[in-house]
Amino acid sequence: MNEYSVEGGTVEIMDYAFYGAKNLRRVIFGSGLRTIGDRAFDGCSSLIGADIPSKVSSIGSYAFYECKKLETVILPTSISKVNKYTFAYCDSLKNVVV
Repeated sequence: MNEYSVEGGTVEIMDYAFYGAKNLRRVIFGSGLRTIGDRAFDGCSSLIGADIPSKVSSIGSYAFYECKKLETVILPTSISKVNKYTFAYCDSLKNVVV
């Protein structure tokens, strides 16, 4: 699986939802998303970007941990909490835009 589209009515990506999906390169988030759970994308080493929708207010611990090819993250102004180690060991991360 290289690409995954999150349905528009989805409000939460559960803990460990995509854990270790090493071939996942792109996720298209639905506009209704509000929460990204702990370790949701942990170990998705091919993921290259994350454009977090405007209604998301919380990103869980280790959510993007070890996403080694992640280069850019776009966070909405609605973000009130980014938990510990959310972007730890994202070795290619160059841009975080709020």
